[in-house]
Amino acid sequence: MSMFSMYTGLLYNDTFALAFNWFGSAYTLDCEGDSGCQFTNYIRDGSAVRHDTESFVTPFGLDPIWKQSENELTYTNSLKMKLSIVLGVAQMEFGVILGGINHIYFRNWISFFHEFIPQILFLSCVFGYMLLCIFIKWGTHYENTHCAPSILTTFIDMFLGFG
Repeated sequence: MSMFSMYTGLLYNDTFALAFNWFGSAYTLDCEGDSGCQFTNYIRDGSAVRHDTESFVTPFGLDPIWKQSENELTYTNSLKMKLSIVLGVAQMEFGVILGGINHIYFRNWISFFHEFIPQILFLSCVFGYMLLCIFIKWGTHYENTHCAPSILTTFIDMFLGFG
């Protein structure tokens, strides 16, 4: 348990607080010319093989270059919110399933059918759909981030669209 606590603390620290550059970055800042600093991918040159964004995945935490980006606060806050939803829904689902197992163990069939089944259906349909939207949004590459759908707006419209 203590190892998991240390791992979680290190992961939280590296992701949302003071990042350590333990594994390097897939990006470098190119500050030459009149255009100012721009992010460029590492390239493979003849002298040394460097990481490129196609094959390099940061094994722990976030890529350290995020700490130098303009939208670092927006990105990390969005990531924290979505991770909180994923972990919270998983914890609620686990609690409801444990309640269902208790109803079966104590042979309380009325509570199983009239409490557990509606709870698991509502939780799975509403919050399962939210998790599906989060994972689809994470897995989709948007050329322009302003074109990405808003999950909050989607859920507000879903519940207010009935009336």
